[in-house]
Order: sequence, then structure tokens, then C-alpha cells
Amino acid sequence: MAVNQLSQPTTQEELPVAESLLKVFWRRYRRNAMALVGLVLVIIFVILAIFAPWIAPYHYNDQNLAATWQKPSSTYWFGTDDVGRDQLSRIIYAVRTAAIVGLGTSILSLIIGAAIGSVSGMRGGLTDTFLMRLVEIFNSFPSTLLAIILATTLGQKVTTIVIALAITNWAGYARLIRGQVLSLKNQEYVQAARTLGASEWHIITKYVLPNILGPIAVALSFGIPYAMVAEAGLSVIGVGIRPPEPSWGNLINLGISKMRGFPHLAVWPTLLFSITLLAFTWFGDGLQEIFNTKGER
Repeated sequence: MAVNQLSQPTTQEELPVAESLLKVFWRRYRRNAMALVGLVLVIIFVILAIFAPWIAPYHYNDQNLAATWQKPSSTYWFGTDDVGRDQLSRIIYAVRTAAIVGLGTSILSLIIGAAIGSVSGMRGGLTDTFLMRLVEIFNSFPSTLLAIILATTLGQKVTTIVIALAITNWAGYARLIRGQVLSLKNQEYVQAARTLGASEWHIITKYVLPNILGPIAVALSFGIPYAMVAEAGLSVIGVGIRPPEPSWGNLINLGISKMRGFPHLAVWPTLLFSITLLAFTWFGDGLQEIFNTKGER
């Protein structure tokens, strides 16, 4: 009975700590009004990406040759294209494609960068020198040109575009994580774990990476829209995701080619794409507010 009475207050004391931490995070985040707008828009973006087949009025490749080049109407809110496909449906599915490319590229880049940056920062010496020279080589090579070469070589599908963009974007994550690891590896708890015989991999996964989740989250929030822009750029010049699979890039490319007669084909995807990028930028600013303790009173 005495043991149970002693263990109960410990649990009751831990719960307010977690609750107060969430309150601190929310207080910091909501100080930025545009970050709140970005959070709402990102949530809408995620919902559209997940439930696109149920939200879109039609499948993205449903064709109606009797209704080609339709202007916006009650039947086709955003009009139709050259084979009668509903542009609203294609834009909704393009949100899903953008989510896969943005999130997939950022996560794969992070995995590569975390592995290289962590090892470089923890080991130092010749290993650090070699890996940082490798990072500098990737940074010095034009990322757009490398992405074009990889996309045309691997193929113009969503998975290959993700791989191509990740190969060109991992170096930034490696530099970020290496810098964070260098600032943490001499901390007392890391030295204590090393003294007790913990392996390097155990120290990295259990002690170092969990303590740099803040900068990683901020980097991801800005890396996702960067990957979306890169994919759109590849599609505009014809080496990105190929139709009929919709993406922001090939929708905008079609709209630009028909700008004189059907400007709505360019206006809607460009406008919504811009809003998506702004949403993630504002969301990232809010995350910076959360992990910026200097402004906390």
C-alpha cells in the first residue's frame, strides 16, 4: 500500500508538466497571426491530399469529348481542358501529387542528411572532412541541372521525381544536423552515455537526434514547399511528372500554352499553388516561434 501511495503523486506531477509544455508551444505559435492562417491552410491541404478521390467531382482522367475547353460554369467550376477533363478535379488530385512529392522528398532527404550529418559530427577527423567535402560538391553542383539529368534518366514518375529531388536536396539537411550534433556531442549526458559504454548509433538515436527535433521540424516545413516548387519547375519544362497524372507544374504549363483563349486554365492552378506555398511558409514561421526561446518572457 505504501508503494502505491508514493507512486501516485509522481504521476500526478508529470501530467501538468506535459500540459504546460503544450500550452507554451501554443502560446508561442499563436503570437504570429499569419502562422495560424498557415496552419489552417496546411490542414486543408492535408485533407484534400488524403481524401482527394472522395472530394473531387470526377476522376482526374475522366474525359468528356463533348465538353472540351469549357469555361468555368456550374457544371465545371474551373472549366475543362482539351479532352474535357474537369480542371477542379485535376487540381484536387494535383494537391495529392504535391503532397507526395513534397513530403516524400523532404523525408528521404532528411534520412540521407541525418545519416551523413550525424556520423560526420560525432566522429570528426578525417571522416568529417571527407563527408563535408562531399556535401560541398553537391552544394556546388547546380541542383536544377542535376534534377533534370536524374529525372530524364530515372523516368518521369512520382517516385523517380522524389528520388531525383532527394538526391539534390540532402546536403542542406546534412549541414544542419552536423552543426546541431557538434553543439550537443560534448554535453554531459552524452559524455555520460559514452562513458557507460553506449554505442555511437545508440547515442545518436537516443540522445542527439531527439534533442534537435525542433530545427529539423522547421527545416522540413520549408523543405516541403521547396520540393513542390522544384517539381513544378521540372514539369513546366517538360521533364517532370507526365500527364495524364496531374501536378501543379503540368497544369500550369497547359494554362500558359492556352493563356490567350482560356486564361482560367493558368489562373486557378497558379493562384492555388501560390497559396499552398505561402501556407507552408507561414506554418514554418510559426514553428520557428515555438522553438525560439529568446522571445519568450
